[in-house]
Amino acid sequence: GLQDTPAKQDTEPSTPVSKPIVDIPTEFAYSNPMAKDNSDKAAALDKEAESMLAESKALKEQALLQNDVTEKNSMFTKADDMQHAAESKKMEASQLQGTANVTEYRNNKSIIDQYANAGSVNDQTSVADLMNDDAKLYFEKAQNSRKAAATFETNFAKQTALDDANKNEQIALQKQSNAIAIYKKNNPKLVVRPMSTDLAVTKPGTTNPATTNDNTTTPVDATQKTEG
Repeated sequence: GLQDTPAKQDTEPSTPVSKPIVDIPTEFAYSNPMAKDNSDKAAALDKEAESMLAESKALKEQALLQNDVTEKNSMFTKADDMQHAAESKKMEASQLQGTANVTEYRNNKSIIDQYANAGSVNDQTSVADLMNDDAKLYFEKAQNSRKAAATFETNFAKQTALDDANKNEQIALQKQSNAIAIYKKNNPKLVVRPMSTDLAVTKPGTTNPATTNDNTTTPVDATQKTEG
C-alpha cells in the first residue's frame, strides 16, 4: 500500500550555509556563432530526414495493401530509396552536429583556460575545475564513439554510435557551461579574449580590445597550468 514517507526533499538535512554555488541551467545554448549555425542546420536536416522516414513507412503500409504485384514492388522500391535517402540525410545531420559540438567545446575550453590561469583558487573554482575535468572525459568518450562509427558496417550501428557521441558531447558542453558560470561569478572583471581561430578572421591591423585591460595583457599559456 501507500506509505506515509515524506517527500525526499523534506528528509534532506537543511544546511542553510550550503546553497548552490551557481544556478545551473538545464539546457545550454551555443555561444559560438559558427557552432550555433551548424547546430541549427543539423536540426533542420534531421527534421527533413524524420519526415522522409515517416513518408517511407506510410508508403510501405500502402504497398502491403496493393494487389497489383508490379505496383506493389514499385512502391516498395520507392519506399526503400526514400528510407536510404533519409538515413544518409540523418547521418549528414549527425556529422554537422558533431562539427558544431567540437567548435563549441574548443571555444569553451579557450574561455575556461583563461579563467583557470587568472584569479585565485578557492572552493568555487575547485568545483569548476572538477566540472571541466568531467567535461573532458565525456568529450573524449564522444570522440571515441565518432571514430568507431566510421568503422561500423551497418547504417544502424553507425547512427547509434553517432547519437551516443552527440549525447556525451552535449553533457560535456553543459558541464563546461556550468564551469564557466562559476568562473565568471568568481572573477567578473576578467576580459575573455576570443578563440585564436576567430582572431585569424578579424581584419589585420585591428588591435585586440582585450589588451587595453591591465591584467589580461599577457597571453594565456596553457602549458603553465599544472596538471593536478
